[in-house]
Amino acid sequence: MSARPRVLSGMRPTGRVHLGNFLGALDNWVRLQAEFECFYFVADWHAFTTDIPGKGEIAANTLEMAADWLGAGLDPERSTIFVQSLVPEHAELHLNFSMVTPVSWLERVPTYKEMVEQLGMQSPSYGLPDRTEVTVPKMKTMVTDAARKRRSDPGNPDVCLVFDLHRIFSPEPERARLAQGRRTAGIGCLDCKGVLLEHMVPSLRAIRERRDHMAARPDHLQELLREGSARARRVASETLAEVKAAVGVA
Repeated sequence: MSARPRVLSGMRPTGRVHLGNFLGALDNWVRLQAEFECFYFVADWHAFTTDIPGKGEIAANTLEMAADWLGAGLDPERSTIFVQSLVPEHAELHLNFSMVTPVSWLERVPTYKEMVEQLGMQSPSYGLPDRTEVTVPKMKTMVTDAARKRRSDPGNPDVCLVFDLHRIFSPEPERARLAQGRRTAGIGCLDCKGVLLEHMVPSLRAIRERRDHMAARPDHLQELLREGSARARRVASETLAEVKAAVGVA
């Protein structure tokens, strides 16, 4: 067993990975690889919780998602990347837990509550594979600080959606200068977006190039996911054996 703490997380393959996924999860997943034993899975079973996908849709989205993850910087040498349905121990463990877990406990989970609230809503997308000529116009029309009506109005970077992106893509000295400029109305929203694009476009281009390279090799992606799933099964089997011993079943 690894001496490092273990992290498990996943995404449902219900559509293309977008910039919100990158900011909300993927960027953090990439950083976690340096400190934790990471397991990241394509939650294909969970894709049925909110929709009935078309035939072949989940399989296609699974490969697209894996390519996006690798493009964003997940490393199969440092993380176990697998497909949920290829690890049946997951379902058996769920059965054991569902027998002893009241629904009221589930309803306290923030991610579950958010899913219930957002059911049927579509997530806004700045698709990670977008070309520069698509990304730039999207950024220029992006909503910033809604309370800042005029160029002369001071702004609040803490509530600005564009500044959230600066926290990911722009270096700290640049962020500090921009934050001061926003608070004093020293810079406008378009100026702020222009600086963001200088840092964001090269980063997204590198992600897109890695992603496209992987997507062009579907056989390699399939093999990578099979190997990761086999590795995840070995670990899951150990966990399931502990659960069975704890509840007294064979």
